[in-house]
Amino acid sequence: MALGVEGMRAGKVVHKAIFLTLGTAIFIFCLTLVYESMRAVMDSSQRAELLPKVAADFELPALSDPAKANVVIDAIAALWVAAGEDNLLRNVPERWADGVTQFEKLKIAKAGSDPTSFYTNDLLDEATS
Repeated sequence: MALGVEGMRAGKVVHKAIFLTLGTAIFIFCLTLVYESMRAVMDSSQRAELLPKVAADFELPALSDPAKANVVIDAIAALWVAAGEDNLLRNVPERWADGVTQFEKLKIAKAGSDPTSFYTNDLLDEATS
């Protein structure tokens, strides 16, 4: 039995809805893992357990000297929370406002664009709740 054009369109809509639903769920799952991993790296006691495991699975010569690795990791992790501990992976409105001003100067955003239209924290909130 042929579906015809309308049946094909309906099928496409259903497939897209399923993909968007699963895609969002998968993204939130991955975002949760990234968030938890970043928190673990930032915690010195968890990091002490984590680094040998990472070094065993990946060829990262910098991890052979934990003291040196910790200095680098601390510097990088500080940037992750430069806008505050609660802002790990979070879009910070003030930074987006500054960024959109730059977009406008580069003519890649219309003058007067609403910075909040460029980002969301909804998925992060779902991933970390």
